[in-house]
Amino acid sequence: EICGQKYAANLEQPRKPLTAQIREFGKVLAETLTGLIMCFLSSPQALLSPVPILFLGLPCLCFGIRGGALSYLVVFPIFILFLYVNGTKLSVLGVPGQYHIGLTSFGAPVDGLQRGMLLVSIGARGPFERTVLYVIEHGDSGTLALIVNKPNKENVVSRGGLTVSVRSGGPLQRGLFRIHNISGVPGAERIVQGQSVFLSRNDIDLVAARPSEKDAAMIAVQGFSSWGYHQLEGEVRRGAWGWIKPEHVQPGDVFEMDKEILAASWDRLLNSPHLQIFEG
Repeated sequence: EICGQKYAANLEQPRKPLTAQIREFGKVLAETLTGLIMCFLSSPQALLSPVPILFLGLPCLCFGIRGGALSYLVVFPIFILFLYVNGTKLSVLGVPGQYHIGLTSFGAPVDGLQRGMLLVSIGARGPFERTVLYVIEHGDSGTLALIVNKPNKENVVSRGGLTVSVRSGGPLQRGLFRIHNISGVPGAERIVQGQSVFLSRNDIDLVAARPSEKDAAMIAVQGFSSWGYHQLEGEVRRGAWGWIKPEHVQPGDVFEMDKEILAASWDRLLNSPHLQIFEG
């Protein structure tokens, strides 16, 4: 980006050494096996979905149970390798007790993706259509983020003089997060550089109990969004997301209380000169 204008260069992705590729594939294979075992133990109904029925049942029908098991030991790594080469992998999706198996993107690291950035949906669909997310954590092990522009039906309520906006942070319903402008809350983390915008994982009563400054407000975020190992990188490479670096994040991007302005935030950020889009 130069003088507020976005430029893209098509640079060939450096090839990893063969040993590094083998290690990475081994990690993906182990992660897939662990996930499938966890899925089948906690959600046996996942076996009834089309993918496992076809993948597990067909070899047994053709070669019997013993022959099917042996062929599965050979075919499964080949199948995972095929997916890996094409930038996808088998993943366990859903929440505990309601797991299911699906295909997710997988990609090499993308320069610029980092903790504290904003994700702006471009080609993302489902619960992420027209969303803006603040990224809490990002690394090789995965990504954790909160949707910040999707209020619940009762957007703003009052709680002891504190203005509270209730938002849905993502499809995974466990986890409670608070974005607020109240200083002095134990464990609070400043998330906008030089501004009084904080993230807490405390109970709402602990945040609300602090001495209230003028115009004190809080966003109560229910749930979160997460991506597995290099999953976000794969989605970015496929054009599902753009991102805005932490140094360009403004208070109103993550802490907007006005309903009308909040509704227009996705369009505004989609046209921001600071929006980065992968082009490879």
